[in-house]
Amino acid sequence: MTNYDGLINESLLPTQMRLLIKCIGLPETIALLKAKGGTTIRIPLSADNCIQFDDILQPESIVKLTANLGGKVMELPKYDKIGTQLRDIAIRAARNNTPANKLAQDFGLSRRMIIYICGDTTVDKRQTRLFD
Repeated sequence: MTNYDGLINESLLPTQMRLLIKCIGLPETIALLKAKGGTTIRIPLSADNCIQFDDILQPESIVKLTANLGGKVMELPKYDKIGTQLRDIAIRAARNNTPANKLAQDFGLSRRMIIYICGDTTVDKRQTRLFD
């Protein structure tokens, strides 16, 4: 299992995402996938011809992208896989100071999902016997 900056678990990401992260880094990959995820793109051979990414990526990332992947057609995955991991990290970080009910409201999830994400073992065990 490889982590990117201690945040993202590489083994849970599609191959295309891992390739982009290694090429242009996590923040730029997130920007690209938020803007173009779920579509197919052709990466130009040079940064000079890469106006399709000007409003999404930093100039140095465009240079890296075209240098490493220029000429390739890529089907970009949706941002969801990274987004879910980052959401779960934020939930776990906030769980120490915030009740599960409040986190459920803040993140648009159920209380049970918050507990599952946090691996919370302090939950009342009487409820687990409900269907025994």
